[in-house]
Amino acid sequence: MLNNLEFKKLLRRYQEGKCNSDEVSEVESWYYYLTVMSELPGQYIPSEEMKERIWSKIMSADQFDKRRRKIHQIAYGVAAAAILLILLTISFPRLFSREGAVRQQDPFVEQDGVLKLSDGRRYVLNQHPRKRVLADLPHVSISLSDSGYVNYRLKQSTVSGASIFFDPGLDVLSTPAERQCRMSLPDGSIAFLNAGSKLTFPSVFTAYVRQVELEGEGYFEVAKDSSRPFVVISGNQQVQVLGTHFNIRCYPHDAVRTTLLEGSVQVRVGTTGETVSLAAGEQTVLNGNSLVKSQANTAMEMAWTTGWFDFKGVLLRDALMQISQWYNVPLHHHIPELKIHAHLDRSLSLSENLSWLSKSSKMSIAFQDGMIQVEPSH
Repeated sequence: MLNNLEFKKLLRRYQEGKCNSDEVSEVESWYYYLTVMSELPGQYIPSEEMKERIWSKIMSADQFDKRRRKIHQIAYGVAAAAILLILLTISFPRLFSREGAVRQQDPFVEQDGVLKLSDGRRYVLNQHPRKRVLADLPHVSISLSDSGYVNYRLKQSTVSGASIFFDPGLDVLSTPAERQCRMSLPDGSIAFLNAGSKLTFPSVFTAYVRQVELEGEGYFEVAKDSSRPFVVISGNQQVQVLGTHFNIRCYPHDAVRTTLLEGSVQVRVGTTGETVSLAAGEQTVLNGNSLVKSQANTAMEMAWTTGWFDFKGVLLRDALMQISQWYNVPLHHHIPELKIHAHLDRSLSLSENLSWLSKSSKMSIAFQDGMIQVEPSH
């Protein structure tokens, strides 16, 4: 482990662009931990004062030893590209909103998802007051929480089992580009939807199965119910669980990726019947009828739920596919086969994040002629 003087020299080399790739990862991971994972001031501080504050924090011997050990233990890897800009320029405006508050770390609070009920009623969520009932149906009450989450709450007669054998019809929750949404399903399970996603579900689950259909990306925390399996249909795939935490990405023109964080699931290919069981930390990737199981980088897969893109040794095409899905813009099909490392803020504009990817990939990446295009740098 480097001592304080050696680490200070490393910081200087980093600012001068003289570090190798391992040294860059060391500095960026350390700086990310200090600025993002540690507490930040609740209001804007002038850059010179902030500079002194961060520098003192880095060079504090006590924090240096303890926190650098911790950052190695969590092995965070390459830090945010937005944080890289902060370190290079020693200016901090991107960490704060116009009002001077720290950037919101829960991307689900501000949202404009759309809820469409089976009877045709349609609700744009950010156009309705919080902590209010949206719809009061015979068997369920639908409301918005104080954070704007959609809550389905069964009425007592339904909970007691008096009315669970009817056809409740299907409701749909959808999210536009650059927005995410959270909801509590009728059984108490939690669903988070990423941008450009749609979840179709009944207002009341049947007596035998809890089935939903996902387009796009969603993270599920399934309430345990041994008598009724929870089934997610996504394209040519079915995932069946009793109670667990998992993520599914199923965007058009992309492979279906299922990542398990807790418990166990069964992944089934609809056309062939092939079934694979997953344990925590594993994932499947479905291309056509080909289902492949492997170990998952769960931190990278789940970065979207905390407002980030995390590209750690991924193909540039796969990274740009996620960028394309988030901003809802087309992607040119000619993308070179190269791997990149980048950690990007989803609250930044498309042009800003493409600029960071250009630096990471040593390519020229821009939105031109109505699509994301990649060309060699000159």
